[in-house]
Amino acid sequence: LLLVAACATTPPPSGRPGASKPATPAKRGSVARSTADGAAVPGGRRHIVKEGDTGLAIARAYGVPWARIASANGLDREAVIRVGQTLFIPTGKNTGQNKAQNTAQKQAATSGQPKPSTSRPVAPSAPVPNLAWPVDGRVILSGFGPKPGGRVNDGINIKALPGAPVRAAADGEVIYTGSAIQGFGLLILLRHADGFVTAYGHLEDALVKRGDKVKQGQPIARAGSSGEAREPQLLFQLRQGRQALNPLPYLPK
Repeated sequence: LLLVAACATTPPPSGRPGASKPATPAKRGSVARSTADGAAVPGGRRHIVKEGDTGLAIARAYGVPWARIASANGLDREAVIRVGQTLFIPTGKNTGQNKAQNTAQKQAATSGQPKPSTSRPVAPSAPVPNLAWPVDGRVILSGFGPKPGGRVNDGINIKALPGAPVRAAADGEVIYTGSAIQGFGLLILLRHADGFVTAYGHLEDALVKRGDKVKQGQPIARAGSSGEAREPQLLFQLRQGRQALNPLPYLPK
């Protein structure tokens, strides 16, 4: 914001002190043109408005929507620009929030942590292991799949008693225990044959550590309400690679 404020300062042109004149609009029937000759500054370019410049012409020259340029400089979209006025042209493609999200996704991919999916799952490419229910309880919330407001539940939530034993749904190896993923609370990931992974979230505590081999039905944690859970429950996910699968069809009736 300080940078934008500094760049938006308009020096008075020569002539009558303190006065500045609007940039001359293009003649009717002609196409206004500007040159992207602004000096590079952090996050974009610094453009000095010249005779004949218009907001649309500047936007075209830099390939940045005028609405975005106006917003970055604290201007109304209909504002009149003036000769000698300095504009900050934001040319970066990613916002700070997007960069942070991309970094988090890369870290999740390298650590084996699940990445939220944005589309409906496809059929698995290999037979799903025989699964057992990971905790005693009933499925709550609205189950697996897309939700209102653009949200997606990549698993199912099972109501549980506080501290209830959480069991391995199938034979496997512990590949992650931790609380690094926002909203999941304490999370455990188990890797199974053919690239399948099961996830157990909102835990109270873990009874296993990374690298442990576990058997189906073996207690691996205790149920809790960590993360975004508002009551004791288990978030249970089934994945093949990065693809989320609805675990309900593969659990005993």
